[in-house]
Amino acid sequence: MRVLLAVTQALISLGLLLPAGLLTGAVAPASVTRLPPSVVVMVLPLIAFPLWVLALGVRSLWPLSPRAIRAMRRTQLVVIAWAALLSLSGALMLRAAERSAARGGGLLGGVGLLPLGLGVVVLALALVALLLLRTLGRWERRRRGVLE
Repeated sequence: MRVLLAVTQALISLGLLLPAGLLTGAVAPASVTRLPPSVVVMVLPLIAFPLWVLALGVRSLWPLSPRAIRAMRRTQLVVIAWAALLSLSGALMLRAAERSAARGGGLLGGVGLLPLGLGVVVLALALVALLLLRTLGRWERRRRGVLE
């Protein structure tokens, strides 16, 4: 169960890192070294949260304290909000592409499907992580002798 939660957290982290990589064009480590410092500073907040999610995933491999479970639950709520915003941005991109296509443009209209699909996948993974956390929380309470 812990390994499943860690894998889920790693997939969520990867899903949250993809927009930052696509935004900067830095999907390979060699290309990161060529980015201007202003772009790196702009992208750091987009990278910090997914790394936090990954750190919590690694932390889930050991017995969880109630404090760690609370931190993971709160983090999953932020992930759900982030995924909803990502999906919303994809939907808005598709609407803008439709208007652009009506005026003769819209060559990149399908690009809106990327954030929309990624947001839906991250949202589903976050909900799975919340269910796993609920189950793990119950197991940890029983292990410690705290009955419900």
